[in-house]
Amino acid sequence: MRLPDAPWRELLVSFGYTIGFVIVILGKLQLFTETTVTAVLPFATHPTARNLGRLLRLWAAVFTANMVGTFLVAALMAHQIIIGPEQLDAALAVSRPILTHDFLTTLLLATPAGFLIASIAWILPNARGSEFWVILLITFVIAMGRFSHVVAGSAEAWLLAFSGETSFLHAAGDFILPALVGNVIGGTGLFAVVAHGQVRDEIKPVDR
Repeated sequence: MRLPDAPWRELLVSFGYTIGFVIVILGKLQLFTETTVTAVLPFATHPTARNLGRLLRLWAAVFTANMVGTFLVAALMAHQIIIGPEQLDAALAVSRPILTHDFLTTLLLATPAGFLIASIAWILPNARGSEFWVILLITFVIAMGRFSHVVAGSAEAWLLAFSGETSFLHAAGDFILPALVGNVIGGTGLFAVVAHGQVRDEIKPVDR
């Protein structure tokens, strides 16, 4: 809101994107894209119906709660309850670029984001006091690369819908859904496969 229109502005704006991830991850809260690697490994090692049910139940609970949270925050922002008119204009300006992406583009942009967030969950146990910098740098890359993250991006999509710049159906179907699929592909289909090869012999069976 207060930065001049300069080429370096995006560098500073992108650091704002990292704050939520620092709060959620260091605060030990539940972020859907973090569970695409840790929750999948037991199922990948022992792919039983019961383990699949546990995985889907966890994903459904976390994703639903994440979406409810971003929906409520977007509503508060759109109605200027927690921000003022100038801040709302700035938030809308940051959010509008997602309107230029079609379903496939969003999905492709979401795949590296899913991979990068999954890598955070994998790296943190060995970070040894550098957790803050790991989260900051990786999520900064997501912001600078303009990759699509389903949770952070859903707040933008809901805000645009509440402000009348798109419909709720478009926000859900043309951004949130492809971002969800892409994040799962990146976090589960790519990163979890790599991680599984490292730890499959160390994971104890939960159910056979």
